[in-house]
Amino acid sequence: MRYWFVATRKDTGKVQFKAPMRTKRCRGRASGGHRCRRKISLSYPYCWQHTKSEEHLEVKESKVLASIGIRGQKGLYAYAPGSTGPVFRKGEGIVRYRGERINDRDLERRYQYKDSPHGAVMSPYAMELDRDWSIDAALLRGVAAYANSPRGTGVRPNAQLDVDETPRKPQAWLIATKNIYHGQEILTNYGREYFKLSALDTKVVQR
Repeated sequence: MRYWFVATRKDTGKVQFKAPMRTKRCRGRASGGHRCRRKISLSYPYCWQHTKSEEHLEVKESKVLASIGIRGQKGLYAYAPGSTGPVFRKGEGIVRYRGERINDRDLERRYQYKDSPHGAVMSPYAMELDRDWSIDAALLRGVAAYANSPRGTGVRPNAQLDVDETPRKPQAWLIATKNIYHGQEILTNYGREYFKLSALDTKVVQR
C-alpha cells in the first residue's frame, strides 16, 4: 500500500498531475539507540512519534478550519505536554519546510497545463527558494506543509514562511511570529497570490 498525490483542475475535474509519494526511513532513534524502522512520506524526516519527540510538533485535524466547516483537513500543532512556557518563542524557527528540491523548469513541467485560467504555474505545495529552485512538498511532505492559512476564519497567523539564504543551498523555514504554546495550532499566511492563482484541488490517496 502506497500513498499517491493527485492534483485535479477545479474547472474541469481533469487529473493534472498524479504520482506516488516518495518513501523515506524515519531518522529518529528508538529508546535502545537503534534507528527507527518506520517508513514515512507524510511527515518527513520523522514518523509521527518522533515528530512529537524530536520536533515538538503534532499533526491532527485542524480545529481552525473545522470552525468554518472544513472538516478532515490536517493541521500542525505545538506539542510539549506538561510545558507551561512557550514551545516556540517569537522569532524562533519552528521547523524547516522540507520536501523535494526541484528546479523551476521541472516545476513548470509538473504543474503547467494548457488553457490555464491564470496562465501561471500551479504548485500548491511548492515554496520558492530563489530564482531557480523551489521546495515542493507534494511527493515528500515535511510537517511544515500542514501549517494552514487561517484566511476567512477571523484568526490571525502566528507563524510565517521565510527563506534562509545563508547556507550554500537556501532553506525554507516556518518561523514563529508570536509565542506558541502546547496545543496551539500553527497558522501562516499563504499570501493573496496563492488563492488568486489556485486552480487545483489536491488529495492524497492510498493504493
